[in-house]
Amino acid sequence: MQFKTFILDPFQEDAVRSIEENHSVVVSAATGTGKTLIAEYVIDKSLKEHRRVVYTAPIKALSNQKYRDFKEDYGEDAVGILTGDVSINPGAPILIMTTEVYRNMLLSQEPDMDRFSYIIFDEIHFINDPERGVVWEESIIFSNPNVRFLCLSATIPNAREFADWISSIQNHPVDTVIYTKRAVPLRHYVFDAEWGIISGEEYKERLRRSRKQARKHHHPHRRFRQEKKSSSSSSRHIDLVRELTEEHALPSLFFVFSRRECQTMARQLATAVDLATPQEKAQIMGAFNRIIDPEIRTMQSVRLLRRVLENGIGIHHAGLLPHLKEVVEKFFNQGLLKVLYCTETFAVGVNMPAKTVCFNSLEKYDGRSFRYLFSKEYFQCAGRAGRRGIDTLGRS
Repeated sequence: MQFKTFILDPFQEDAVRSIEENHSVVVSAATGTGKTLIAEYVIDKSLKEHRRVVYTAPIKALSNQKYRDFKEDYGEDAVGILTGDVSINPGAPILIMTTEVYRNMLLSQEPDMDRFSYIIFDEIHFINDPERGVVWEESIIFSNPNVRFLCLSATIPNAREFADWISSIQNHPVDTVIYTKRAVPLRHYVFDAEWGIISGEEYKERLRRSRKQARKHHHPHRRFRQEKKSSSSSSRHIDLVRELTEEHALPSLFFVFSRRECQTMARQLATAVDLATPQEKAQIMGAFNRIIDPEIRTMQSVRLLRRVLENGIGIHHAGLLPHLKEVVEKFFNQGLLKVLYCTETFAVGVNMPAKTVCFNSLEKYDGRSFRYLFSKEYFQCAGRAGRRGIDTLGRS
């Protein structure tokens, strides 16, 4: 089966068949396998039937990206966006919004809600979020009985049970499509100041041997760092980037679970290395000066961003002005940024894969306490490693 210029994979064909049978569909497929193509099929079908479709996203950054993408594909008049910050073309046949906005429209009984044929829930696994999950529950429960759902996720657990729940609530068939194979294989590594980048299995084996050796000689285990490596844990990320550069493993997304640390690490790296060629510097600075309003260039955050961008390094977190985030995303998409320090929100649907994904820690503060990442949170970030059609392997 072909759609647009693409030959559909079997899991995409399964989803399309369910859509043609007027069923709702829950699609659980690994990052980079082509879930968005299924959403585009739903959009095309709705437009041909002269009906409207809603595309919901959990964060504004993803909503904004989809607005730009769909506007380019379907034309400015066909696409609208509603978020807490902006309302553009709300009567458009393709309406993009955050899930909270959709839920609020349902509860306020907005007119014309029955004209929507499909509601697309991107990143549907947010229904499991302890604080925000109720928004997705209410969005499904209070939707018009005639509407159909396309639920997309790379990490939703118990997809079949979730589909059964929707079916029991809405009283129509809900099919499940599960595809676990990644388009680009993903492998996991550890960076050690002495041993460098090694596989997780090799790291465990070396630790086992080191501990055995330490017990044999009855002294505490010590490891001395190579002279070329920094002994400071605060600058270890610089050593890692240098090694990735030597291995031609850039561009890299570097996930940091703190906005302040994001900025600090970007500043440290920009002081230590320059990853941009003279031509890339000219392109970055030329575009930056054209796009960024002179009135805000004196702001401390803007000055820092300009400083690191010039060296091919980016910063992306929720504290940045939306306009600045768009500039960073544009530069990263164009291959002008070699390392992007970002918070977890960058992993939510934003289609910007890299060759390598790094973490400065596997612990995060969840609003109540520090804890290790859940496996689904790790894979949501790590899944960005490996660019389809470019890389043969993703590294995390």
